[in-house]
Amino acid sequence: MITASFEDVIRISSNLPIFIKPEEPLIEVAFIVGVAKKTNAIVTDYSGKVLGEVSSYDLIQAAIKNRRDIWKALYSTKVSDVVHEVFEVEAGEPLQIYYDRIRNSKFSSSLVFYNEKPLSLLTPLEIIPYLIKEGKLKNLRAEVIASEVKRVNPEITVLQAIEMMVNWWKRKLVIENKVITDRGIVEKGTFSIQMLNALAKDPGSVLGMKVKELPGIFMYPAFFDYEESAESVAEKVLRTECYAALSEDGSKIITPYDLAVKPFI
Repeated sequence: MITASFEDVIRISSNLPIFIKPEEPLIEVAFIVGVAKKTNAIVTDYSGKVLGEVSSYDLIQAAIKNRRDIWKALYSTKVSDVVHEVFEVEAGEPLQIYYDRIRNSKFSSSLVFYNEKPLSLLTPLEIIPYLIKEGKLKNLRAEVIASEVKRVNPEITVLQAIEMMVNWWKRKLVIENKVITDRGIVEKGTFSIQMLNALAKDPGSVLGMKVKELPGIFMYPAFFDYEESAESVAEKVLRTECYAALSEDGSKIITPYDLAVKPFI
């Protein structure tokens, strides 16, 4: 059990939230990912009331339901159509609340408030620096927290990759020891500003492209040994663009969730 407060964590690593209005079109999420380099945005009404959260994953999930007219869907679907709950906590509350709430949830972020104002969006990634500083990962072996990797055919199309992410509830896929993410597909691939014109004219040709044909889509993970400490792996993960590490035999993966959540729930 971790005795820290949310404030203890965000003093070390904070994540200033980006805000979006519920009536905004879904394409705005793509712009936030591409320009602000954020994976999640907080949805608020005009009074400032928090309505929930939207992410790059929500974007690809909604778009895939309208694959035949995906460009139109990006502009006609509103953020309010895909928003999901985000846990709200006060900075002074114990971090254990975070673990208690996400234990049975698909979502792993919380919005931290201070004096009734949103201060930081907390995800597993922001918790890792605190765990390293406090030595919470030193005595954990990498093998204990690693997750199975589902090998993906390097010839898959963009559509197949998105379907796998949605059906498997995975935000990262491994292809030949390289990683693609939902954020990467939005920022550098199908929903990037550069691809929108092609998506409007011929969505089938874009979704039918092989993933490996998208420039810059692949990210390179770190590698770990099974006997290595989780702390050592955490330091490696934080230095990667995809925030992931693969085992040397390529069969296991460690993500921020494996490091900051799995050992404590």
